[in-house]
Amino acid sequence: MIKKTFLLIAAAGFLIASPASYAASFDCAKARNWIEKTICSDVELSGLDEQLTDSYQNALAVAAKGEALKAEQKAWLKSTRNPCKDIACLRQAYVNRIAGLDGVVAAAPKANGIFGEYERYDNGKPAKDSATILVKEEKDGRIHVRGDAAWVGNAERGNVNTGELEGSFPLDNGKIHYADGEAEGCRLTIAFAPNGLTVSDDNMRCGGLNVSFNGQYRKVKGKP
Repeated sequence: MIKKTFLLIAAAGFLIASPASYAASFDCAKARNWIEKTICSDVELSGLDEQLTDSYQNALAVAAKGEALKAEQKAWLKSTRNPCKDIACLRQAYVNRIAGLDGVVAAAPKANGIFGEYERYDNGKPAKDSATILVKEEKDGRIHVRGDAAWVGNAERGNVNTGELEGSFPLDNGKIHYADGEAEGCRLTIAFAPNGLTVSDDNMRCGGLNVSFNGQYRKVKGKP
């Protein structure tokens, strides 16, 4: 009886003496420094740490430049969070970073807002070398794009070359990586933004000589 009572008292003393360990985005059992140990022992900071992880993953999913966001996150850890010396500093660092990441998500073009017809513009006017791209939704969730572009050498002499593209592709972080399937075929990238899109990396194999889809486009019609 005496031995059993001693064990119960010892166990109770251990529970009282041990600091609380809350869930976080990392393994609290492996917390090594003051920052990590403080996050694991504070319920509010632990919740903010988990919320930050969710916000970061959401932002990474829609960011036009994922590698840049990853570098930015590392810089935030090094220059903003890790220099903190008290809980108030940590709390504010997390709140500000979460707000910034949520802003990235809010500013990203939503899939259901990209559908419509786009026209290439140059210096605020329809481009001399005209190009249009029609973006529609497929039943399987993929994005269907169809485009026409022209290069005008001398219209009076009929020195005009044209090109076209058409296909269905998944939306990848606000972009479509167009490839027509041919080894030496048309390749380009379409990046969506509010009320417009940008075409880049055209490999100049999407039509006749000098024809390119590259450039800035404005949405001229809504969802078809």
